[in-house]
Amino acid sequence: MAFGIGENYSFMWGAGILTGGEHTTEMDYDTNGPEPLLNNYLGGHSLFIVLGHHGFGFETLLGYRMNFIKSEFDVSEPNIPTDLAKSPTDEDVSYESNKISLTTAQ
Repeated sequence: MAFGIGENYSFMWGAGILTGGEHTTEMDYDTNGPEPLLNNYLGGHSLFIVLGHHGFGFETLLGYRMNFIKSEFDVSEPNIPTDLAKSPTDEDVSYESNKISLTTAQ
């Protein structure tokens, strides 16, 4: 949504939603190459504001955007081969969390 403020200024704000998509998550054990993980969910949202100044033959924009992205991969049936499911210290490999959450700002 955008608004004019007087003759020389404008203000815009908005939001967006990530409703689908694909992503690839891999674990690399340095032996047979990366192993893909099964992905269940990818989603998120974004918010932004922009202030504009029009004058003197050019336009100046000042903006800020926040992105919130969430992903989840399936751990019910890990697709890690049994010979790779051990760490270098012979401990079982396990996931601390099956969720990935990213927040970025521009």
